[in-house]
Amino acid sequence: NPKWPKRRGLVWIPYVLSGRFDPSSTRVLEEALGDLARLTCVRFVPRSHQRDFIIIAPMGGCFSSVGRVGGPQLLSLAPPCLQGGKGVALHELLHAVGFGHEHSRPDRDAFISIAWSHVLPGFEGNFMKSRSANTLVGYDYSSVLHYGRYAFSRGAEPTITPLRDPRAVLGQRRGLSASDVARVKRLYGCAQGGWHWGGDTGGGSTPGSRQRAHSWGARQPSWGGGVLDPGWGAPPCCRRCPEDPRTAVGGQPQSWGGHPQSEEGSP
Repeated sequence: NPKWPKRRGLVWIPYVLSGRFDPSSTRVLEEALGDLARLTCVRFVPRSHQRDFIIIAPMGGCFSSVGRVGGPQLLSLAPPCLQGGKGVALHELLHAVGFGHEHSRPDRDAFISIAWSHVLPGFEGNFMKSRSANTLVGYDYSSVLHYGRYAFSRGAEPTITPLRDPRAVLGQRRGLSASDVARVKRLYGCAQGGWHWGGDTGGGSTPGSRQRAHSWGARQPSWGGGVLDPGWGAPPCCRRCPEDPRTAVGGQPQSWGGHPQSEEGSP
């Protein structure tokens, strides 16, 4: 079952946080986890004895699996993944919650065009269609799960072109869009958000206390259904890592969370 367990109206995702994160990175993670808790019924909680849990660690890139894999699963956020704010962390966390990339959903051809001839050789898989829970809501150019126009481009030409709105900004990494919040709530049947809506699905201020963040905002790592980040986590980088993240957790095959550089300059 790729979904995480739900009880008493809340979804509980156990996690273990690596001690290798610096204070600045930890604050960014707490903010991302706070947004999910404030706007949805998803709660990341420190693991006690659970069999299925996420290890959040700064490995060789930004990547995660999609949904609950079973047993320990890795979610990697290398330091550069967190330098531009919480957006990349939210992207990976949504993968772990159960969502794939917006540009890979099966109905994408009505909304975007993929220029296959512009894609770096070997990275075509990052643009293949896949079944996902993303289709629980309408297609969203502004989703934090969408790649930017020039993701994995072999040159200066775009790999993704929006069809419905040629001026649409793709690949924003500021925070959750309204549809990102709606899809989480629909997948898990959330009756309401966690704290309050605050009218800002882009992620406003969140409870800042580390103690509170520790109680509801765990870090989760996972693999599967992601893609490679053109700026970070490329295979050459991974091969230089002390541990190969593709086999670091129980020998499970890993997939990249994919944070190609967006039009806004974020990963």
